Amino acid sequence: MLRLASCLAMLVVLGGVTEVSASQDILDWDTVDWPGPSSLSHAFSVASTQIEIAFSGDTSFVSHTSTPDDTTWIHGGFDPPEENLDIDMDWTTNTQSVTTTITFTPYAKDVSFTLFDVDILSGGAYDHVDQVTLSGTWGGATVFPTILGSPANVVAGNEVTGIANSPNQGPGSNEGNVQVLFDEVSTITLVFGNGPGAPANPGSQGIGLHDIQFTPTPEPSTLILVVMGALGLLAYGWRRRA
Repeated sequence: MLRLASCLAMLVVLGGVTEVSASQDILDWDTVDWPGPSSLSHAFSVASTQIEIAFSGDTSFVSHTSTPDDTTWIHGGFDPPEENLDIDMDWTTNTQSVTTTITFTPYAKDVSFTLFDVDILSGGAYDHVDQVTLSGTWGGATVFPTILGSPANVVAGNEVTGIANSPNQGPGSNEGNVQVLFDEVSTITLVFGNGPGAPANPGSQGIGLHDIQFTPTPEPSTLILVVMGALGLLAYGWRRRA
């Protein structure tokens, strides 16, 4: 009886219910497809979680007809290369940007992904200074990720800016990688544009969004079933004792 009561106490915390532990799921670009470069939003179902990815802002300046799309154009150090969501732009001013919004339904925990090729290029037609600003929302509040940069970029708060060139492909292509981790999040916002020192009219520039790993959270119906099951076990214990 005491064991049953203890189990119930572990489930009910401050008027709420703790969550059942779960293994990580992954949105793997090698197994899913973006509908094509004409699409600026799409929703994917990964087990019990829906992930919607949408683009907004200065999206009319896509530099190639192949983006946004899942491609192996940017390697990110992988050999053989793995598909990632290529975001390739060619803006006419250094103040333009594109926003990628990633929405999890229900919210997710331990969300991680890697951005490829956050760097600079100078001295040619493709002059640019990649800059990415990351934030999220959870429970109505703004949350910020842990960000780990590479030799070709520098991290300051929730912003990462290119400081050196990283090749798109082959050896050294991992030097523009940026690892991102959110603890708990319902929506992630990724703003891609140019940083200080970019020319007035930047050249073509692009980054890649690699696979998204996350720990799913149970649907509300699952939580209700957990509580009902615990209450049923408790009632059974009471009956046996009586």
